[in-house]
Parts: sequence; C-alpha cells; structure tokens
Amino acid sequence: MPRGTTPTRRHRRELHRWDGFPFLVLLAYMVVVTVVVEAIPENIRPIGMGIFVLGGIAILVWLWRWTARPGAAPRPLTTPEGAEFIDTEDIPVHRRTAVDESYLYRGSIAAARAWVGDDTRAILVPGVTRGLRRELRVAVQIEGNGRLYTVGYLARDIDGDWQDVLPEAPRFIRVPAHIHLTTRGTLAVDVDLSGVPDALGIAH
Repeated sequence: MPRGTTPTRRHRRELHRWDGFPFLVLLAYMVVVTVVVEAIPENIRPIGMGIFVLGGIAILVWLWRWTARPGAAPRPLTTPEGAEFIDTEDIPVHRRTAVDESYLYRGSIAAARAWVGDDTRAILVPGVTRGLRRELRVAVQIEGNGRLYTVGYLARDIDGDWQDVLPEAPRFIRVPAHIHLTTRGTLAVDVDLSGVPDALGIAH
C-alpha cells in the first residue's frame, strides 16, 4: 500500500501523447520551412511557398484531429455520467492527507462547499496532466449539483505510488473528504486515503 514515506518515482505522459506535442511538430515545421525557403532559387520560390502553405494547412488539420483523438490525454472529469464509482468505507480513525495545490482552486472549493458542505466525498482521477506539463498527477474532484469541481491534486511525494494502484476510467475511487479553513483563512481540502486498499483488495 502506498505510504508516502519516501519520494516516489515521477510518472510522465509519453511525448507523442503530450498536449504540447503538436506544437513541437508545428514549430519544427516552421524552422524547416525557414531554412529550406532560403535555399530555393527565386524563380521557383513561389511554387515552393505554395507547397509549404499546403503542408502547413495539413498540419493544422492534423493538430485539430489530434486533440479530439480517442487516445487523447486524460483530463479531470467534467460530469459523473458514465463513470463507475467505488466508495471506500468510513474508518473511525481517519488519516487525513492534505490535497496539494488547493490554493489554485479556491473558487472551485468554495463552489463545491456551497453545495455539499464541509464533509463530503472526493473522486481520485489518476493520469491527469495540468496545463502543458508532461507530469502525470492524481486529480482530486468533488461533485456538487451534478457538476465536478477540481480542488487540487495528491501531493507529489505520494502520488506516484497511487498512480500504480488506482483504477483507470471509467472506474474511479471515491474517498471521504473534508473542506476547511486554513490558519491563513483560505479554503483547503483533506482526503482520507486509508480505505482505498480495502476497496481495491490491496494487501496492507
């Protein structure tokens, strides 16, 4: 069972599945075009430019289709519809784990809290990338009024281990969560991961 006592190995999105990959391809194409155009004789340069423009259009079409491909990089859930949730049991002695980077999602936490209160359940979504980063994280989401709010991620020192054991879509683990005010007066979220091993049949 993941313990978080030592730093875990980082999980990263494969380069060809990374959200920034198409832009690397486009950048490389532009560099090649710039170099090659300078080497083309002036009398046939317009023909060469026409070919490169067509090539650029083809890359843009590919980029658009790439973002909608079936194997697109996982993102936080937008709706609970179609997902299967496995609820962990409430254990009397809770081991609360602070959700990392919750300060970036104060608005989402406040919105979720308005619907569900301080004590609720959070969904763990593994294999998520934030922005254009390749690093894979376990996103933490809370449902409120049929909408899912991202409230942060599991901390990096434990999230690598959990990536290896959490189920993949459409099955997700749902754990007890507590929304509270920090000493600075900002909203934060803690989750209780202690029931996950039993829910997944993992040896302690």
